[in-house]
Amino acid sequence: MDIDGGGWTIIQRRGFGSYGTSRQINFNRTWVEYVQGFGNASLDYWFGLENLRGLTKHCPYELLINMTNWEGENRYALYDRFYIGSSLDLYRLFVEAHSGTADSLLYHHKKQFSTFDRDNDDNWGEANTNCAETYGGGWWFGDCLRSNLNGVYFQNDGFLRKDKLNGIRWNSWTGMKESLKMTEMKIRPKCGFFSF
Repeated sequence: MDIDGGGWTIIQRRGFGSYGTSRQINFNRTWVEYVQGFGNASLDYWFGLENLRGLTKHCPYELLINMTNWEGENRYALYDRFYIGSSLDLYRLFVEAHSGTADSLLYHHKKQFSTFDRDNDDNWGEANTNCAETYGGGWWFGDCLRSNLNGVYFQNDGFLRKDKLNGIRWNSWTGMKESLKMTEMKIRPKCGFFSF
């Protein structure tokens, strides 16, 4: 892609399909589906954990997240270091050095990926909640989250999008209960700048 300086690979998109139609992709998927990837790259889309690991294992990448709320406001988060671990490490997230207008991902640094059928989160308390099952989608859940861009997509209905904990979340901007309209995660190589 040639936007934002060029050289980007989109790894996730939400809100580019039509809500309530076959073009709107369900992100509450199994472990296998998150590993392999799903959706349509020009609409709603998940690149796949194994593909993402293949790209980021030999070269440092930067991650740019663009977000839009239902009022048409935009925010972004840029992370200078981004990669994920192998399947043996359950695709653990490594993300550092934030800049931009909203950060909610640094909390998830060093967290393993979870889905409703593979509970790898850090929530081991008395309730022992499976965060992916509770909040929807697959994500690098901790105990449980400050963000979840793979949560349930709610249309532009004030009650639905503002009163749900399981929506597309970015807490530092929209709080705990308001779901976003559009998100896009993209990565770009920074080979030679630093090593991990």
